[in-house]
Amino acid sequence: MKQCKNCLAEYEPKHETRGHEQLYCSVKCRMDAYKKRTMTINQDEARKPETTQADRNINIQRSEDRVNPMGNYYPNVNLEILEGKYQAKTEALEYKLRYEILVKELENANSKIMDLENELNESDEGQEESGGIMGNIVTMVGNSTILGDAIGGLISNEKVKNFIISLVPDTAQKQ
Repeated sequence: MKQCKNCLAEYEPKHETRGHEQLYCSVKCRMDAYKKRTMTINQDEARKPETTQADRNINIQRSEDRVNPMGNYYPNVNLEILEGKYQAKTEALEYKLRYEILVKELENANSKIMDLENELNESDEGQEESGGIMGNIVTMVGNSTILGDAIGGLISNEKVKNFIISLVPDTAQKQ
């Protein structure tokens, strides 16, 4: 017996073959563990640009001119221009990375919406065409004489009757 790395339940491995050993009791546990791992990786990546942006704000002062091994003279102005270009390129790459992360999040949200819409459509197809909750209540009252008498007695009370009429939009406007 082994213990699942995700839910900590004990399970019997399905296959004892070469390769990686089975770590999770089911495909569901394996997928849950994968989602947890990728979520933490995405959160770490989202934090990285903030730290690099803070590092970029550190100004490095150049006090002397540079001379390369060939004896050519490079003034500090050229180095500052190069640093500026590299900082701009790094910033552009950071924004591109943020954009890609947001696109992935948007795709995930859209797929979740599609799944929920499909689930809603499937549940609508499984129900019979009726007049909603009130239609179901009327059907139940019609089928049961005891329930019909009880609801009739309840509606005969004037306060209850006025309350029910106020709930129905057409009749509330006519009064």
